[in-house]
Amino acid sequence: MQRLAVDLVSDASLRMQMLDRASLLQFAGRHIGSNEFGATDFYPALDALLSAINSDTRLTHAGLQRTAASLVLDLQRRAILYRFHGNHPHITSIEISKPTIIAGFPRTGTTLLHRLLASHPAHRAIRLWELRVLVMPRNALPNWQQSAIDETQRIVERMAAAFPALADMHPVAALEPDECNRLMRNSFATMFHGLSFYVPGYVNWLLQHSMQHEHAYHRLQLQAILSQRPGKHLILKDPCHSWHLDAIAGEYSDATFIFVNRDSTDNALSLCRLCRALWSANGVEESAEKIGPYVLNLMKAAAQRMQVFRESYPDERIIEVDYREFVRSPIGGLERICRRLGRPLNDAAIQNAHRVTARTHARRIRPEDSLATYGLTEDDVRSALVRDG
Repeated sequence: MQRLAVDLVSDASLRMQMLDRASLLQFAGRHIGSNEFGATDFYPALDALLSAINSDTRLTHAGLQRTAASLVLDLQRRAILYRFHGNHPHITSIEISKPTIIAGFPRTGTTLLHRLLASHPAHRAIRLWELRVLVMPRNALPNWQQSAIDETQRIVERMAAAFPALADMHPVAALEPDECNRLMRNSFATMFHGLSFYVPGYVNWLLQHSMQHEHAYHRLQLQAILSQRPGKHLILKDPCHSWHLDAIAGEYSDATFIFVNRDSTDNALSLCRLCRALWSANGVEESAEKIGPYVLNLMKAAAQRMQVFRESYPDERIIEVDYREFVRSPIGGLERICRRLGRPLNDAAIQNAHRVTARTHARRIRPEDSLATYGLTEDDVRSALVRDG
């Protein structure tokens, strides 16, 4: 199995004062036993990210080492997939037909919706452990999958203990479905990085980037996973797709997109809180007042792109969900969505959905902040966003 990011942090040979591509590639290659990471089309995204982290944001020493370790693991996944694809070239023939993609702003109830849709017996979602361990390791033991699940859960528990605010906002588990940005991170081009650090330079680069290569690589990773554990009616979720909807729709032209619409001021406050938790976990030393304008610019860019996408994409393959109605009646909302998808709920699906809602906990940490904490007012938010959910 791959070493944990938290273990890599303690490796003295990884200690860096600044992040640079050559050192990360060298370290990843040495620890994975391969310097083959596939096509170099990921270099521009990695370079843009490293440049912005080095110049735009202030990281603690521990944060810098954690970031380096995380990027090394992403590179190692590329090397592992490159080797797997070389040994199993047929995986590119695996069809991914009519996926359902949950997009829209972060902090709109998409995690619950994802888990409910994933619980339907007819659906296939990608679990957190699969996103972490894409393919069977070389010389794997017969119980490698259970070992991967157990190790992933240990990581989840260690991270939750270290960063409780983040775990409270976005609880994860090895066997629960998780977001596509974990695949996009292996190409280093995802707005998840824009939310996780103060990196306006990277955000500007990403907004101008086509994402063609990255979404093709997204498909390849899904094909690798499905080659080992097949499934139809794929359910994907990543709010970070909202900044590049045209690109992912270009890769999956028959996809159905789901948008959950929440009141813009509530959404902005919740997203500011998420950024604050991510920045804290990553060791970003920036004030809370800096978060608000930064987040609002991100939301404005996404809102504009979502509006253009809605106007151009076929209406029958867009499903709009009202956040308040969905929170009030999650299973009712699930029932309406599944009818639209042509896979209505049966008894087993309803039972599974009730199990999901039963294990969904309310937030344990009640924040006492407001938009003002992050340098914003309600008027700032409402005037900036095109669509008010």
